[in-house]
Amino acid sequence: MSGAVSSGAHTYAMRSYRLLMFGVLAAVTFIFGTLAVLATIGRSIGGALVVLVAYAVWLVVCLRAQQRTAVRVTVSASGLDVAWIFGTYRTTPWQQVRRIRFLRSRWDPSRIQQIEVLVIGERPLQFFSRLSEFDMLIAQLREIQPQLVAE
Repeated sequence: MSGAVSSGAHTYAMRSYRLLMFGVLAAVTFIFGTLAVLATIGRSIGGALVVLVAYAVWLVVCLRAQQRTAVRVTVSASGLDVAWIFGTYRTTPWQQVRRIRFLRSRWDPSRIQQIEVLVIGERPLQFFSRLSEFDMLIAQLREIQPQLVAE
């Protein structure tokens, strides 16, 4: 984090994250599907149903977790534009942001690992260190909205 940071709009993204998540989804779907087919072949319809219900629960839990993981963030003087893995998109003007918290690593307190943006009337936005140029994102947030930053 050296030098001045441009206060213009800048986009930070997780490269190849969508590809990774879709690959994991395909692999796990194949595994659960294979188990369900094997249970059906073994004449265990109850076992196949258990496998399918377990898959549905796994899918719901994972989709909810992905709703908290932003894959692209654009920071500008007007606010934050955030995109998630399955195409949902949200624009948050700075007037709606209550506080920006930098959450440090448990094992290395000098390293910021996550950014939490508290928004009035909404769930907090969470940005993880997997975003490109994460240190630059931190510096840009400190520069654009220093009054909102809580260390």
